[in-house]
Amino acid sequence: EMLNKLAVRGWGWAYLLLSLPRAFSWRSVLRQPTKASLDQNVSTRFGNMHYRKLGNMASRNHALFIHGLGSDSSTCLPSQRLLDEVNWIIPDLAGHGMSCKPLDFEPYTMKSQADSIHQILSEQGVKNVFIIGHSLGGPIAIELCEKIIRENRDITLNGLIYEEGNINEDDCFGSKKILEKGCPKVSPHSDEKEAMDFAM
Repeated sequence: EMLNKLAVRGWGWAYLLLSLPRAFSWRSVLRQPTKASLDQNVSTRFGNMHYRKLGNMASRNHALFIHGLGSDSSTCLPSQRLLDEVNWIIPDLAGHGMSCKPLDFEPYTMKSQADSIHQILSEQGVKNVFIIGHSLGGPIAIELCEKIIRENRDITLNGLIYEEGNINEDDCFGSKKILEKGCPKVSPHSDEKEAMDFAM
């Protein structure tokens, strides 16, 4: 119920759980490459989960970025302003980047990924966190938020951006429409109204 109060869901948008600080704009998160990082690992029951720490290590304002399927921690490139103001934690999900790549299925579930990331937050002594989940990272972020609300009163959730969904069934209406109607032919002679009718 609390998570429902905090989140608004829809296709292809950024979603806020609490108030979104001005420092956290999706565009600025992806704007510039970072120059320094601290690589660390946490030992989970499935193997090591690699993560990077960036930014102001002394700051109590933490941001967690969870990447999408087939990606890794290198896709989060905060702007210099965000590096100056925020203490960033950016994991490689299991099966991605420099994290473990187990052969069984369990480590890849949303719950197991969220549990491993929660272990990182606990070991780092995080007391408050703003979470950004991209694509597959979104449902993992929601699982993590629910775990924190349910089990860990020591961590305060400052907010969540769920960017570019399409993992949850309700988020897939665009893909479903393409499957049902077929994709219109794209050519220099395409009719603008036809394209608009298809999109609507």
